[in-house]
Amino acid sequence: MQRSGIVPPSAVPYSLERTYRGPKPSIPFLSTSDPREFSRLRMALENLLPSDVSERFRYQILTDHLQLEEALLVADSYCNSTHPYTDNIQALINMYGQPHKLVLHNIAEVMDGPNIRTGDVEAFNLFALRGRSLVSMLEQVGPEGNVELDCGSHVLRQQSKLPHELRTSFKRYIHPMRVAIPTLIDFSNWLEYELQVQDDGAKTSCFTPGPSNKKRLEYRNPKTARKPTTILLGTEKPMSGRISQPQASEVTPKSARFKGWLSAYCPYCDNTNHFLNGCANFKELTKEQKESWIRKNN
Repeated sequence: MQRSGIVPPSAVPYSLERTYRGPKPSIPFLSTSDPREFSRLRMALENLLPSDVSERFRYQILTDHLQLEEALLVADSYCNSTHPYTDNIQALINMYGQPHKLVLHNIAEVMDGPNIRTGDVEAFNLFALRGRSLVSMLEQVGPEGNVELDCGSHVLRQQSKLPHELRTSFKRYIHPMRVAIPTLIDFSNWLEYELQVQDDGAKTSCFTPGPSNKKRLEYRNPKTARKPTTILLGTEKPMSGRISQPQASEVTPKSARFKGWLSAYCPYCDNTNHFLNGCANFKELTKEQKESWIRKNN
């Protein structure tokens, strides 16, 4: 239930909004001969300048936003005209605002751009956006634009800037259509399709789980984690009934068991119940006593 005196926002008609509260628009500057800059300047002047202001007021605003020397010279030639703004803007349109000049500029920018390297997603996205913008602009020009859209050489030049795998992808895309000479519209449609495919692939790869630590540990060689144990063998006393051993050697118990030539014997205790490294009496000796016994008994 609504409280009295409060009107919901949806019930307020838009005609009651008398004051513009959005961001303040600005008029761009013409600093180069790029037709796109002049197109943006002309659009801003038409949208922002009030309809009831004088010609000289418009002329002053226009000249304040001209930084290109050639455009300023044209503006100076109309400073004493009875319609300075109209005459000046028309002269600038003839110089920079012809649709075919803007189209030719965009075509040159796309065709003369750098080659796309394999895996450079950012460069390919920019290349695709420029290609789609060019097609949209040609479609609005009219008959002259249709001629450029049907030009197969434009497609060949754009394909030459792509790596081998993308050129193959375009051929695979165009093959079911049975088109002998693809147009810029076909190429633009493929660019749109390729952007969607790459975007979906990037999202899918983000959720690909990597191998767990447990699985990685299974691939380790268990033999690498085992350290060999040093066993000191040898004594002055002959060991009857046993195969004589080297005076000093380093072997592991596991390798000795596999070879089958070593049996338990402790030269310190002179018995066959255990090895020297398992002798409790020998372990009770100090380091100096062990070294002295080893030297004395070779």
